[in-house]
Amino acid sequence: MTDIIKSELRKKAKQMRAQAEAQEKLLRDRAIYERIISLNEYKNAETVFVYCALKGEVDTDGIISHALENGKTVAVPRCIANTSLMEFYEIKSLSELETGAYGIREPSNSGKPINDADICIVPALMFDNRGYRLGYGKGYYDRFLKDKKCVRIGVCHDCFVADELVHDIYDVRVQLVVTEKRMIKTYEA
Repeated sequence: MTDIIKSELRKKAKQMRAQAEAQEKLLRDRAIYERIISLNEYKNAETVFVYCALKGEVDTDGIISHALENGKTVAVPRCIANTSLMEFYEIKSLSELETGAYGIREPSNSGKPINDADICIVPALMFDNRGYRLGYGKGYYDRFLKDKKCVRIGVCHDCFVADELVHDIYDVRVQLVVTEKRMIKTYEA
């Protein structure tokens, strides 16, 4: 039953994303960027895990560039072939990214794997007020984050925050959800 509900929510969220106007999305993404770089968790972070956005997701190129310009170690995910696992690799520039699995920009194999970070910027189709996320259903982030000690920060547009999402025992929560309108602290780490 949970899988059916999640599948329907994924469809609806993807439809809503497709209907968003480009200029409005740019403004929302910029507001989220401003909120992220103002966070103490971000300011104090030496190492940052951050995803590369797919179409419709909150754009993270600005966050990546800001972190690099401010001397932070930045690592982005790379899917491991024939598994449902990913690793994060250090990058020094956005130009080091190439199109990889699922059409997502990934670091080339020449980067250095990074196992720990102070924060992880986490994507989703939706989040809820408790920090649960609705991803694309492959479980990459849940597997990766289950044993990590970093502060997990979810980002999405405010219209994609629900009061409560269905979740399973293996779903990993974020401690903070950042939207263009608010920051939702979901629990203390």
